[in-house]
Amino acid sequence: MYGMRVMEAKHFPQNVMSWVIDGSDASSWALAHFAQVTHDTQSQKKVRSKVYGVIVHGHWASLHTFNSVLPGGTNVTVEIMHRTLQRLRDEGKPTPRILYVQLDNTCKDNKSKYVMSYLFLLVCCGVFDEIQIFFFEVGHTHCDQDQIFSRSSVHLVDKDFFTFEQLCFHLKNSCSLIKYTEHIEFFTNWRDNVHDHLNGPTLLSGITRHRLFRIKRMDNGEVLFHCKRNAHDTEGPWHDFNCVREKSIPLTVDNKQLGVDFLEQMTVPYVIPGLPTVEINGTVKEVEYTQFMQGIEKLVPKIQTLYDNQERATRIINTMKEEVEKMRLTRSFQPAWMLELYTNPLRVSTVNETEISPEELSEFQRIMKRNAVDKLYKLENGLPLSMDEIEELTMLLVQADPEDSNHYPFWICEVCKVELDPTSPRFNQLQVCWYEPKRARAKSSSATFTTAQYLNAGFAPQVSSSTDKRDKHSKARLKKRIADWIDKDCILVVFSHLI
Repeated sequence: MYGMRVMEAKHFPQNVMSWVIDGSDASSWALAHFAQVTHDTQSQKKVRSKVYGVIVHGHWASLHTFNSVLPGGTNVTVEIMHRTLQRLRDEGKPTPRILYVQLDNTCKDNKSKYVMSYLFLLVCCGVFDEIQIFFFEVGHTHCDQDQIFSRSSVHLVDKDFFTFEQLCFHLKNSCSLIKYTEHIEFFTNWRDNVHDHLNGPTLLSGITRHRLFRIKRMDNGEVLFHCKRNAHDTEGPWHDFNCVREKSIPLTVDNKQLGVDFLEQMTVPYVIPGLPTVEINGTVKEVEYTQFMQGIEKLVPKIQTLYDNQERATRIINTMKEEVEKMRLTRSFQPAWMLELYTNPLRVSTVNETEISPEELSEFQRIMKRNAVDKLYKLENGLPLSMDEIEELTMLLVQADPEDSNHYPFWICEVCKVELDPTSPRFNQLQVCWYEPKRARAKSSSATFTTAQYLNAGFAPQVSSSTDKRDKHSKARLKKRIADWIDKDCILVVFSHLI
């Protein structure tokens, strides 16, 4: 189902748009982060960050960072959806009739009446006519959003970054799919503002039992909320939580629509609690604040050795301290959304299309589903893909240079970028990172592989080593190297990943 939705959005952007939103385990992305890990750098108390990502299939991917002290939950998902729509509007990209949203199957952040109510509002305001929400099942960690997080983690391992600005910079350079990175200082308190307008758990308790939902504007102007028992049933009827066919789920009180007037009346602020304090012998101690500031002071000499420009080092240290100072006290923010997105939505122009028969429509849907199933089967079983399925992060077997001194039968590389700009001199070429066979520790680095050994070897990215000359104790660092541009003519086989 997921593959079919992505293909439909890429091939028919005038009719369908598809998003996938997910959060990353950013436990290793705490600030300050040093490429050269020592006991001193790891023992200090650090500012923890969280990273959420969204892919708008066929357009771009973006990553959003924020301080982990910010209360999360459904407000995070709603804020990222709002910012994604605002970004599309700023680019002049109109929204089509249908939106597919794929989310992680967690009640804390996504699977709740609050996220559903925001999508309900989008349909009520005319941003979309229909929204289908699909929640991933357990074991979905190989989807495209998780691959981006994987590439970002690999890229950040050998990077020094101490502020959210630097983290966003490195995240943007970690994968060619990422077009935007943004640091979020606060969210809009959607949950508390909309709470009184929604029905309680008595009517909405079944929301946790299903994985596919639909919000649609009907011909009579009503906006109805339905679900499906089987998330993979593309042609079955929609129903309510009791499986009564065509009966809608009462999301809002008295089935009242949520419109721009509701957005204008949002007044409940978003509150960020300050760092906790401890009372000792009648004296209030700011223990955590003190630990943060002491940790920064102990890291100052190490940060200064990384930069030749001491002005820049001082600016970075001050920014770190300012971030802790912001965390120190309780802060409150009023809703501050730009409402033009909802009052005057930018929609795809209506196109007079040739009417097709139900039989032709059914045949088209069958072909799309078959293609999606075929690709999923290839991905799960490591089978070759077609040339049309080349995209970022796919693996290629290419013709080896006859003058290669190693006499390898072929070369292996990973696609980092597909140049699709017709005005570029590298139009239709691929930017790749070469892979090389792994060598046993006892084997000399200059030893060559036989053809049989090469065919059965494991492969790893080809890297270049460098040493930080400013630190005499620095070890060689490994950096992933983008080696070359190639033409599609030299490709032998396309794979989704190495087995």
